[in-house]
Amino acid sequence: LYDGGHALVVTYYVPPAVAGTPVTMRNLLKNFDPKSYTVVAQQAEGESRDLNDGEDVRRYVLKPKLPGRVRARIDDIQLPVVVARLARLAREKRAKVIVGVYPDYHMLAASRYAARLLGLPWVTYLHDTIAEGLAATPLARRARRLQAAVFREADQIFVMSDGMRRLFARKYARDCEALEHTYPERPASVVSDAAEERAFWGGSVYAINDRSVARVSAALGRV
Repeated sequence: LYDGGHALVVTYYVPPAVAGTPVTMRNLLKNFDPKSYTVVAQQAEGESRDLNDGEDVRRYVLKPKLPGRVRARIDDIQLPVVVARLARLAREKRAKVIVGVYPDYHMLAASRYAARLLGLPWVTYLHDTIAEGLAATPLARRARRLQAAVFREADQIFVMSDGMRRLFARKYARDCEALEHTYPERPASVVSDAAEERAFWGGSVYAINDRSVARVSAALGRV
């Protein structure tokens, strides 16, 4: 995974959680020797803590099912503890790089602080934009600061698509490298034998795009 030595990968969720980020990370990491990295992920409420395919997976952060503002406050309180645990684990594993994966603000921030504390290279893998994705949330101001820190401090920035790469280059004059989804399966056909007109939306619907999705739905309803 990293030519310089062991990598500490700080991410969102990993399987058995079922969502886009866990599946994408699983498909990416399974291409590497599990002895070459350690994963630190969140622990969803009620989720199994079983290890995955021989990987060393540590789940430090319990994500309770609470309203967004309350959960964000709990994450703020936990952040220094997570940073300390990341630093201790990095020393234990003799990690040579910390990889911070977004779309979780606090996990990405924790990876940054741990890398700075230890003087290690910090690599980021952005599954979404930070400032734009959190623009309509209580984290908006801090998200802008964290995104600026990524552009300023990260030794390497990977993004999920060439579209994101072009966006950051055009809007922020920051070069990134596209590391796209690594789904190995052949895409399933969603077209039936009948001559029907259909549309498919892939991805989450949340504060950044909910109105856009509604407009798309309304437009399709008039076709």
